[in-house]
Amino acid sequence: MIAGYRLLIRLVEVALLTITTVLAVVVPVGVLFRYVLNAALSWTDELGGFLLVWMTFLGAVVALDRGVHLDFDLLRQKLPPRVGVLAALVSDLALAALLVVVLVNGSTITQRLMNQTAVSFPVPRGLIYSVMPLSAALMLVVLAARWLLPGATTRDRAARDAGLEATAGSE
Repeated sequence: MIAGYRLLIRLVEVALLTITTVLAVVVPVGVLFRYVLNAALSWTDELGGFLLVWMTFLGAVVALDRGVHLDFDLLRQKLPPRVGVLAALVSDLALAALLVVVLVNGSTITQRLMNQTAVSFPVPRGLIYSVMPLSAALMLVVLAARWLLPGATTRDRAARDAGLEATAGSE
């Protein structure tokens, strides 16, 4: 189970690397054609915008896995351990509820836009917006792994490794 989860997160990271690489090529090409060659390409701006959206949503999945997503960790550290765990549970349940809303509404938007195409290239707009329900589902998987598969998330492994280093340093 843990190996499958880690593979899933690795695939998201590879997708992000690919998107970043494509974006790093598309944007300068667009600038070159528009300002140097004075022959703007119609598709570079739109593709760049769509890639940024995908990067943002998929980046949120990786951020949640790594434990660097927006959280109340500073407040939780000040609480007694049991209250901190309860606060984390309430926070994750609230996030899960929000993600279910994004998943349901994102699926609806995706389905409604499948018959429309992007302005600059023949790709269904629904495919472009499918990153909303996809990322919501992936983030729900991360939340489930956080509670049901101890040690699966990058955040859990980093905390365990930090604890081992602190223990080794005190000997």
